[in-house]
Amino acid sequence: MTSPVPASLGLSPAEVTTVLEAAAMAPSVHNSQPWRFRVLPDRIELHADLTRRLPATDPGDKELRLACGAALTNLRIALEALGIRPMVTLLPHGQARDRLPGKDFEREPLIAVVCSYYEGLLAELHAGQAMQRVLLTATTLGLSASFIAQPIEVPECRKQLRHLLGAGITPQTILRIGHGSPVAPTPRRPIADLLMDGEPALPGGTS
Repeated sequence: MTSPVPASLGLSPAEVTTVLEAAAMAPSVHNSQPWRFRVLPDRIELHADLTRRLPATDPGDKELRLACGAALTNLRIALEALGIRPMVTLLPHGQARDRLPGKDFEREPLIAVVCSYYEGLLAELHAGQAMQRVLLTATTLGLSASFIAQPIEVPECRKQLRHLLGAGITPQTILRIGHGSPVAPTPRRPIADLLMDGEPALPGGTS
């Protein structure tokens, strides 16, 4: 039986599957997993899966783009582990346009605000990549993390937070980090469900 995952970048189908599984372990609000991948011989593209949008809690798709940025970071790290230094191009303007809440943290958890120096779609993708590196670092230190997205989504709270951070700083998401109770990993979609067909890429993907 032929593997549904094709070879790419000189990697075998099994190695590509491992890379995609690593990318799909990225966090997302309400475990929405809003990403899909197109695997071509010379590249792997990451696209937002707009069928996984959360219009009620994420009307502007900010959390969706942060999640895709986190998945991109995992994808890059997995490729680097296999000896490939990826060249990344961000194309967020095209057509293809939960963690559980923290609980039982020890005293004095850390609140981290992931920021950027500018606003817009590229800023959110970059912030998602930075966020995932913070989460991975926390994990290696035996720490737990959870999202606190609501203050970012409420305009007045976002304005006050931006004032506290100082001029020129745009808050993108908030993380609570500390020592929490172990929890089971959240389930992930099968890789076969994440694959897109091999037709020429539309603008708006990330490769």
